[in-house]
Amino acid sequence: MRLLLAVAAASLSYFTYPRLGIWVLLYPTVGLIYLAGRGLRFWKAYLVGLLAGFTFFAAQTSWLSQYLGPVPLIALSLLEGIIFAVFYALSQAVSTAFADRFTGVSRSVFLALTFSVFWVAREWFSGNYPYGGFPWAKLVSSQADTLVARWVWLGGSPLADFMIAFCVIFAIEFLRQGVTIRRTATALFAFVALILVPVTFAISNQSEDGTMTVGAAQGSAKSGLFANRDAGKLLANHILATEALIATGKKFDVVVWPENAVDLDLFGNPDNYRRLETFVNKLGKPLIFGTVTNRDKLFNTSVLWLPKKGISDWYDKTRPVPFAEYVPDRAFWSKIAPDLIGLLSYDFAPGKRDGIFKLGDKRTGILICFEIAVDQVSRQLVSGGAEVIFSQTNNSDFGKSDEAYQQLAIARLRAIETGRALVNISTVGPSAVYLPDGSAQNYLSAYQRGFMLDTVPLRTSKTPAMFIAEPLELGFAAVALVLSLLLMASNTKRRLKK
Repeated sequence: MRLLLAVAAASLSYFTYPRLGIWVLLYPTVGLIYLAGRGLRFWKAYLVGLLAGFTFFAAQTSWLSQYLGPVPLIALSLLEGIIFAVFYALSQAVSTAFADRFTGVSRSVFLALTFSVFWVAREWFSGNYPYGGFPWAKLVSSQADTLVARWVWLGGSPLADFMIAFCVIFAIEFLRQGVTIRRTATALFAFVALILVPVTFAISNQSEDGTMTVGAAQGSAKSGLFANRDAGKLLANHILATEALIATGKKFDVVVWPENAVDLDLFGNPDNYRRLETFVNKLGKPLIFGTVTNRDKLFNTSVLWLPKKGISDWYDKTRPVPFAEYVPDRAFWSKIAPDLIGLLSYDFAPGKRDGIFKLGDKRTGILICFEIAVDQVSRQLVSGGAEVIFSQTNNSDFGKSDEAYQQLAIARLRAIETGRALVNISTVGPSAVYLPDGSAQNYLSAYQRGFMLDTVPLRTSKTPAMFIAEPLELGFAAVALVLSLLLMASNTKRRLKK
């Protein structure tokens, strides 16, 4: 029954994340996953956690199988499930071992703290390891359209996810001690605080260094890694979308195209180079676009091209995606799944340059696709002086699945967390412009050629999350380690007594 409960509870998460976005279901999801292993010691809790973790990730990332079939989805979900199981089992074992030392409210608080700390510690670990991790499927990503999302302004996703898990488990444990009107009111108050406290955060959309009018073009053409592409079609479509923007007669400061928007070799073919040069000179404004460059190594690159000057700056993606943009330990994995690994015949190298482009005296920050989910990259942009963030992405490989909508939810949270307007522009959409408070200023539906033209505030101040989030998640990881060591010491002491 516990195993069935774990699978059923984790399956609910499919409905909580975008595109379906029934966000309220996240709370029973977390609560039921907790109850499935409540009171168990390590190995039984590990088995429950393995099924819960596998199902939790598989339910949200089914888009992985869009082109490559079920093997990548099963492999990633199994790996994440194993990591989930370790932290889940430790949290349940610690609770089982030490909960009897507490009574009343303190017992409820201890159990809620323990589960929440291990949950956030697991997110930190799985977001960084192995091979740079998979920082997806965080709890707050399902709450991007709610007031709960504003917690990321104060402490990033570590604080937001801790608060969500804590309130759920506290309510469960408090009511388990007896359901009365007073106890029910107290449990409900925890959720009221979770939702309403963020309203008190003074999140500003006011400009601090002027504004920037940004044109963002969505070309919409086959552009996936494994798509049967027509060479040059994507570039042609983005030129058409931008010409429609020019035809409005409205002024703008910069135009942004998405990842892979220029799908021709610019540097090995002079005709392609001259074609883009002619277009940018006609545009008369800086163009930022994504392309692939080969400079001894292969890079996923964002280029800043200035009219009459050519390439002024570039940024190579610092966090290419393992098993999608490169194969780590290729010799080893080729023996495990030779047909699958053989499909990826190239390896993108990680870049070494910063993601800051200077447009006059203004600084813009660049993210490429998956980097929107990587905490460290956006923090580095803000530390480097970015006053607005451009996130360039190519969602074509995932078709009409939920992946692009989940990514937009993360982009909204990044805008709140960093206190920067964020332009998320995709090859095939959907695309959107978010203000620093997370409100959507513009939106482009999927699979339509078009553009967005928006004046966004430029901001220089840093949100509390830029100072708190990283130490907070490391602190949670440290507490989880200490509790694990105390559990080991307690178990050793018990065995010696026997």
